Amino acid sequence: MDFRVASLQGFLIDHCPTCRVPGYLVITPAARIPSLAELPPGDRRGLGQVLGWAAEAIRLTIAPVRLHCLPFAEAGGPPRVHLFPRTRQVTHGFLGAFPGRQDLLRRPLVMHWARAHYRAPAHEVWELAGPLIPALREALLLVAGAQAPLP
Repeated sequence: MDFRVASLQGFLIDHCPTCRVPGYLVITPAARIPSLAELPPGDRRGLGQVLGWAAEAIRLTIAPVRLHCLPFAEAGGPPRVHLFPRTRQVTHGFLGAFPGRQDLLRRPLVMHWARAHYRAPAHEVWELAGPLIPALREALLLVAGAQAPLP
């Protein structure tokens, strides 16, 4: 099981291996750094490009209702940026868990809830992500290639 979607501009782009939400991507700097604040200026620009390309690839492949972008720097691990597509299924499930609370859809609670609700072992996530990764990769490389030459 290889959840890697691409490696671009010094960043690794992987489908999240622990959550059964299609198109949930995690972007990690290839270089070991303690925080995103430690990125050199050129890498910061690269991160912006990679985030834009990955967001567009998710939009083209998954067509989410909304795309949430959250940076994380868990203790002991590398900093990451999560691109979490809120699909119709996730939205419906969340509103079922929190009836009448559409106001919460704009908050990180949606992603926190979904990461727990759709948590699954890697082999189960692979059933969903395995067939999707080539389409995400193709969309990502198409978008990135259209905007800048790939290294």
